[in-house]
Amino acid sequence: MLRRILERLLSDREFLSPYGVRSVSWIHAEQRDLGVLSGIGRALIEYVPGKSTSDLFGGNSNWRGPIWMPINYSIVQAIEKFHRFLGDEFRVAVPCLGGREMTLREIANLLAERLVGLYRPKDGSRPALATQPPFATSLHWQDLLLFYEYFHADTGQGLGAAH
Repeated sequence: MLRRILERLLSDREFLSPYGVRSVSWIHAEQRDLGVLSGIGRALIEYVPGKSTSDLFGGNSNWRGPIWMPINYSIVQAIEKFHRFLGDEFRVAVPCLGGREMTLREIANLLAERLVGLYRPKDGSRPALATQPPFATSLHWQDLLLFYEYFHADTGQGLGAAH
């Protein structure tokens, strides 16, 4: 089962974003209809990579697609634990790398690097930089990095509550 789970988790066509693991597969941006479910009727799912498009449940993202740091951290930790149990012999084809096989430790590092990339300078920008005045406009605060509640899955922009 682990191989099948990781196949979807590590696909940039599904859960893997340049910034971490999405809470809803990107495939649902195109395929919203889940069909008819017993006791529910017609079921739809919406991929929303950032702030919610609905005020339902308070208007935040409610797990419809963004990157959530605590969940990503838990995924990295779980994959590392599986590596300690299964060892270097257990390798998985990684879809986002053209099917190249990697150990679970390497996969955990791949995910961790994407999360760290939210804070690391790249091409003159960092998604986790503060974007609200006075932090974004003051020379004294221009390098302020915030730990946001969640991150936009397509752009990495910090969203929700920030410290």
